[in-house]
Amino acid sequence: FANFAPVGASNVQSLGDLGAGDRTEASQPLIVNVSTNPGAFPMKVTFSYLNDKNEVINDEQVITLLVYSLPNVDVSFYRPPDPFVAGQPSALPIQVVNIGKRFAVLGNIKVSAQGGTVENGTSLVGSLDAGGYFTLDSMLIPDQPGTVTLTFTIDYVDDFNQARTLTRSLDVEVMEAFVDPSLDPSMN
Repeated sequence: FANFAPVGASNVQSLGDLGAGDRTEASQPLIVNVSTNPGAFPMKVTFSYLNDKNEVINDEQVITLLVYSLPNVDVSFYRPPDPFVAGQPSALPIQVVNIGKRFAVLGNIKVSAQGGTVENGTSLVGSLDAGGYFTLDSMLIPDQPGTVTLTFTIDYVDDFNQARTLTRSLDVEVMEAFVDPSLDPSMN
C-alpha cells in the first residue's frame, strides 16, 4: 500500500462459487499515491480457493502496473490580445504554463488556425518547472470575420519513451475589416 491503495472497497474480494472452467470478471479500482514516481511496479495478487478436498490453495500471480506522470499544462495568452480583424495580421501572445506539481519536458509546440494563417507558429518549449512558463509570439491572419479556433499541439516523450501529444484549443473572435468609403477613388 506504499504506492497503491484500493478505492471504495477492501483489498480482499470474494468471487463466490466457481465451477471448473468457469470464468468471472472482477475489478479493483486503485489510486496512486502522489509521492509515487513514474515507473513499473510489480503487484502480487493472491487467489485463494478450496479444492475438492476442502484444502485451502493460494495461487500467487504478479502483475505489473505502470505509473505515468503526464504533463499538466495550460495554454492561454500572457496578455489580452489586440482585436483581430479579417485579413489583417494580429499578434498572438501565447503562453504555456506548467500547472502540474512536477517539472515537465516538452517538445515542439505548433499553432494552427482553422480559418486563418499562423506565422511563426512553431517552437521548442523545453523543460518547465512547476509553475514555469514559456511564451511564443506568433501572428494570426484571419480569413474572415467570426470565430477562429486556434489549435495548439505540443509533442513530448512520456516516462516510457513513447511519443505523445497534448492538444489544446482557444477561440478568438475576428471582426470585419472596416472600409472607409471616403477612400474609394471612384467617388467624388
